[in-house]
Amino acid sequence: MPGDGRRANGHARRVDEEADEEEDVMEKRRAQTPAARSAQIRYRRRMQARGVVRLEVQVNREDAGLVRAVAAALADPWLRSETRALLREQFDSRPSRGLKALLTVARP
Repeated sequence: MPGDGRRANGHARRVDEEADEEEDVMEKRRAQTPAARSAQIRYRRRMQARGVVRLEVQVNREDAGLVRAVAAALADPWLRSETRALLREQFDSRPSRGLKALLTVARP
């Protein structure tokens, strides 16, 4: 309903809350000391040099643990190749689908 803080798609989260979150992020950025900012930049460059990419996904709460476990397995040098092989075997030969459908199929 108009004026009750709901979006057109029915979510109760207000646009004002999103703006507040963005403002909080900017405030934290401003609050960083120059040394902390410099350390963060160095860290990000090291990660980039290693080929690490920051990735953000949104999943249902029940799938969060699964996604974290997959990410951890891909980051682990001992599990990386086996995990990649399993994921490629499961998903490369199938037509492209949404993440939720892929995660549902990946569940044991």
